Amino acid sequence: MAFGKFERGKMKEPPADMNGFADLAGQYEGKSEAELMRELRRVTDEQKKDGSFDAEGMRRTAESIMPMLTPEQAEKLRRIMDMLG
Repeated sequence: MAFGKFERGKMKEPPADMNGFADLAGQYEGKSEAELMRELRRVTDEQKKDGSFDAEGMRRTAESIMPMLTPEQAEKLRRIMDMLG
């Protein structure tokens, strides 16, 4: 899933290494689910606006992780995917 350009404090581009992922995760640590969903929506809307949103890549990523999720987690991911559509 492509995220555009990486900027500190904004979810833009996945980091290339695990330290980068830890830094990215740290930016969102302590945020409520509602805050995280607003940020996800904001980033997705921005990507759709600038043409960088990759719906097919998002779908492939979701399908690849679905088998590792509980039924409840999978349903939540499906709802998020529908929301981002």
